[in-house]
Amino acid sequence: MKWQAQGEYLVISNTIPAYKVSKVFIRAEAEYRPSFCGEFISLFVPTFDEAKAICERHHQIMGEAQEAA
Repeated sequence: MKWQAQGEYLVISNTIPAYKVSKVFIRAEAEYRPSFCGEFISLFVPTFDEAKAICERHHQIMGEAQEAA
């Protein structure tokens, strides 16, 4: 799965539909939250890599999204 930044606070995958990882600041600390089809698939996690791994694991298990060319 490939990822592309869509501004400073959002990264999306190359799947259809896309996985998204949003970046928010909680108590001045960056936190990341993965989502798919408008629903969060996890609580906040401290790193982008952890959020990305959650999306990739969800993709492997659910198989709902197709890789874009």
